[in-house]
Amino acid sequence: MVRYVIAREGAKMPMLSSAGSVEIDDLGQLTERLLESLSSGPAVNRAILLLPRSEVEVGSLRLPPATDDELPELVANQLAQQMDDVADYVHDFVVSKRYPDDSCDALTFSITRTKLKSWEQQFRDGGMKLEATMFGGLGAVSLLNQVAQHPAKTSVVVTTTDQDLDLAVVESRKPVLFRTIPRATDDDAS
Repeated sequence: MVRYVIAREGAKMPMLSSAGSVEIDDLGQLTERLLESLSSGPAVNRAILLLPRSEVEVGSLRLPPATDDELPELVANQLAQQMDDVADYVHDFVVSKRYPDDSCDALTFSITRTKLKSWEQQFRDGGMKLEATMFGGLGAVSLLNQVAQHPAKTSVVVTTTDQDLDLAVVESRKPVLFRTIPRATDDDAS
């Protein structure tokens, strides 16, 4: 199942106009089923795809002292040392903590280029531009940061799917840890 939200641009933050879900067997059917579901509603021409943990390689790195401009290359180099097929992936990262010596901790997110290109093409074929693709837990953190008037210094963002419970620990509005916990099913009880 894929859940979706339709939002309109608002003065200060997005304004939700509708929400729903569509049943799919795999993400290859995503735009086809999504377009069927949206056919009776307002036109949608841009999308942000929030991926489940099963579609994203999530990791963490300790990076040496560096400027913000140097960080992308440092992340790429460290991931190249950890992954055999690093060129087959698209990577992004978020600095989760800075230290006084300018070293930092970073959370990394990687998806295969093939999957990303496939999703971009699916959305294009459906008349939509895929504006961004990100790990769903990070999307939830971003939404919390937009709507929280007075956020706590430390908070936990919980998102659920039919299969998993995703937890994101946030300190000072920055994600520092992601964990996925499989949900029990009726089959597990027998």
